[in-house]
Amino acid sequence: MDRSVFIADTQYPDLPAYTEWGYNTFGAHYNEDVFLYTSSVTARATKDTLTFEFCGTLKKASPHESVTVYFSLAEKHPSTYADLVALHATSFDLTSSTAITSLYVNGKRKKGTISNGHLEFKRAQYLLVNGQPDRVILSGYFDFQFLTDTHQTITVKDGRFDIGINGNNFYMY
Repeated sequence: MDRSVFIADTQYPDLPAYTEWGYNTFGAHYNEDVFLYTSSVTARATKDTLTFEFCGTLKKASPHESVTVYFSLAEKHPSTYADLVALHATSFDLTSSTAITSLYVNGKRKKGTISNGHLEFKRAQYLLVNGQPDRVILSGYFDFQFLTDTHQTITVKDGRFDIGINGNNFYMY
């Protein structure tokens, strides 16, 4: 499935429910707003780093503000999208030097540091079509606090994702 399917969470109806079906959704609370997907997540791999790009908007801002979060995982270097199943049941401390988080609002990088946070891949599984892997479904959670260089705190919490990665949104460099 390349399209997104939004199923509301029962506790937080403004966010997508946590699922493991590859619905190509993600969302989180961003301070007092809702950060919600606008496009499929992409995965980019280099010889020494794997980066996931989450593009969305803040729904309550008027006009909507675009937000992009990059999670870059050092020492993770899959050769193909199929190798992403190795992320099953893994978690990353976003304050670690091997898990870098970058935040962009309206195309401008926010400068600052992550004071706490985590990224958890609760489930990584193949979606089989006619007995062959068609994509890897990654499902999990994320949250973090970002302190900008102007001393503004950005809190991203209750984050969840359910994404499908295949040759259409996995890139090797």
